[in-house]
Amino acid sequence: MIVAAATSPVPRVASTIDVRAAAATSWDVIVVGAGPAGAAAAITAGRAGRSVLLIDRATFPRAKVCGGCLNPAALLVLDGLGVGDVVRAIAVLLREVEIAAGRARVRLPMPGGVAVARDHLDPILIGRAIEVGAAFLASTRAVTTKVTDERRRLHVIHDDQDVTLIARVVIAADGLGGRLVPRRDDARDRDRHVGIGAIVPDAAGPPPGRLVMACSAEGYAGVVRLADGAVDVAAALRPAAIRAAGGAAAAMRAVFASTGVPWPGDGVLRGVPGVERRAACAALPRLLVAGDASAAAQPFTGQGIAWALATGQAAGAHAAAASEERAWHPRWSRAWEACNRRLSRERRRAARLPVWAAEHPRVIRAIAPVLRRWPALARPTMTAIGRPPSIVTGAGDP
Repeated sequence: MIVAAATSPVPRVASTIDVRAAAATSWDVIVVGAGPAGAAAAITAGRAGRSVLLIDRATFPRAKVCGGCLNPAALLVLDGLGVGDVVRAIAVLLREVEIAAGRARVRLPMPGGVAVARDHLDPILIGRAIEVGAAFLASTRAVTTKVTDERRRLHVIHDDQDVTLIARVVIAADGLGGRLVPRRDDARDRDRHVGIGAIVPDAAGPPPGRLVMACSAEGYAGVVRLADGAVDVAAALRPAAIRAAGGAAAAMRAVFASTGVPWPGDGVLRGVPGVERRAACAALPRLLVAGDASAAAQPFTGQGIAWALATGQAAGAHAAAASEERAWHPRWSRAWEACNRRLSRERRRAARLPVWAAEHPRVIRAIAPVLRRWPALARPTMTAIGRPPSIVTGAGDP
């Protein structure tokens, strides 16, 4: 359940089941990871009438490295999950994006999006999962998993207790640091961007409704003001730039200094692994991989949460259907691989141009005068970024 904390307006989510009781139950679906992808999966499977256990290694609310921007595609999925109005009520409406590279700046309309802190968004989604019947277990780390003929066993640790959970289907939505499914070892990704972020209270920064993106050859940073007045800063930096600057904070300051975007002030910096990673596979027998655990790409376009929600919703529907059958047929793995691949392809297609521009700030400097004069030229790209994935609009079955 969601409980209002006495000393903070941020909602707190309490576990709804004891770990021993969870281990004594045979579940239809267990979801590992209670971020947007995992919570969306739990909501979808729960609404389909399945017994669902949602677990996460963290306690909620928790701070998270995230730009906190929801585009129209994300809001559409949230509406379908039954929490769209709740999220809008605590969010800041975004009207424009300002892109800075060197001394060049351009402002473009950004209709339909909102900014919201993850320590508010995640509890809302978990609370919705509980409302539709899912059980929730916090402070629970998934260690290993193995499959039997009719079940998948999940070894977890909760408050120093080692137990085994059993489900017909497990969804791995445990994010960039997930360990249930091996990662592809791609040498090209080893010097790709690292995510760094902070929430800075009472900070200098853009006015409410404006997202500022500072782009340099070393990486880029997004700055947006939240409903409580704090500023959310999230950056994607090259590891080489962090090493050369002597640390993440110095590297972030260098990005801001190179673009003339005001430094919002110091906050508690948090980091995440390389933001461009892929799992070795999206499905194993009785196991589906969703969200960033499946594939993560650069977050410049604000598609990260939309992608997580869409893949989580699709994985929940897929797991709910698969859990009805006693035996696992390979077609379930093939179908989820195809669905996940299609969603990934749509995301990459929409993000290709803006991400390329972010990696080459000289391009932004060259086109900024043109876009300032004719901002409508950017409309097709902005529309494509916010376009809902086909799995949400019903253009295809998973």
